[in-house]
Amino acid sequence: MAFTSRTTETIEVPGEDGATVTIRRLSHAQLQDAREGRRRKIMALVPAVGGIEGVMGIAASQGEDESPQVNDPRSELDRGRALQLGVIGWSYDAPVSEKNVDDQDEAWAEFVFDAICAISLRSADEGKGSPAASPSSSEWTASAAGQSS
Repeated sequence: MAFTSRTTETIEVPGEDGATVTIRRLSHAQLQDAREGRRRKIMALVPAVGGIEGVMGIAASQGEDESPQVNDPRSELDRGRALQLGVIGWSYDAPVSEKNVDDQDEAWAEFVFDAICAISLRSADEGKGSPAASPSSSEWTASAAGQSS
């Protein structure tokens, strides 16, 4: 079984003389939580740009040729929430808590976020969506029943 809580990694923090952080692989529910956090933050910005009309105006002014192509699944996640969910231990004197995770600097947050994403998100190279990598429904059913196809 793929219990994500059992997939952990201890990483050394660059520039922090032996400091380590232990991270875990995020579950599907935790990834969804981080995605929803990102959506909430984006939606909170809508009134600041003049509502949906302002958003549409910005999109129209950029033109199709200039609109960014975002293929990075990390951009869908709220970094702060992913850090809060993914950091489970560290070598610092203070205990791991949401407040203490939020109190880390930008370089630390980016490094640790990258590491959490590396063990939590499937890459296109791993065959995301390809028939070879994704079992058919009959394979899932046979597997769940303890049979092989």
